[in-house]
Amino acid sequence: MSQTKIAYYADLFIYPIIVAGFMLFDIQTSGFILRARWWCAFFFGIVLWTLAEYLLHRFVYHDMPFAKELHARHHTRPTDFIGSPLWISLLGFSAFLLILSQFWKFEMASGTTCGLIVGYV
Repeated sequence: MSQTKIAYYADLFIYPIIVAGFMLFDIQTSGFILRARWWCAFFFGIVLWTLAEYLLHRFVYHDMPFAKELHARHHTRPTDFIGSPLWISLLGFSAFLLILSQFWKFEMASGTTCGLIVGYV
């Protein structure tokens, strides 16, 4: 989708604030130190993003009709502000966090989600 310049770059402003918030939350609950588990989950999230990005790019952006058209437009006009709106990625990351927190401790779920977000940004 075509976006304004501000909307296109909003991820670079919003997501660092979210990651910092999760880090501060974990620091506050763990006695002013990020536990090694959080960092392991964070780096796992970065690695997981690499896999997720490949799978999204390969199977969604090249096979699904709407996404395929949008992706092709992104390649034909690379200087235009074409991308997914912030609310789509926020929904995806929020759903991922909620699902993970059902199976893992919140510390691990937030660390992994933060890693995904950093990989995305």
